[in-house]
Amino acid sequence: MIVVFITSILGYFIAILSKFAISRKREFMADAGSVVLTKDKDAIIAALKKVSGKSEVTDAPSDLRFMLFDNTESYLGLFDTHPSIEKRIKALEKY
Repeated sequence: MIVVFITSILGYFIAILSKFAISRKREFMADAGSVVLTKDKDAIIAALKKVSGKSEVTDAPSDLRFMLFDNTESYLGLFDTHPSIEKRIKALEKY
């Protein structure tokens, strides 16, 4: 019974982390899709640089700030719903 309980708790947390990882992957795919639509990756990179650091939400609770768009607290990236803008720019430069 204890093994089933521990396994179910681990499965639950793995599912949550998988959902966040899928969300980050979709963000990269959205960036690539925008380059395909506009045919101008430099414009997308410039737009990402323009919004970088301008998404501070001061009235959000501190325990929720790590889940915001342009977060600075990473927690090893496990709970990030969006990749960092620097990673997105690097991926676009390779694209």
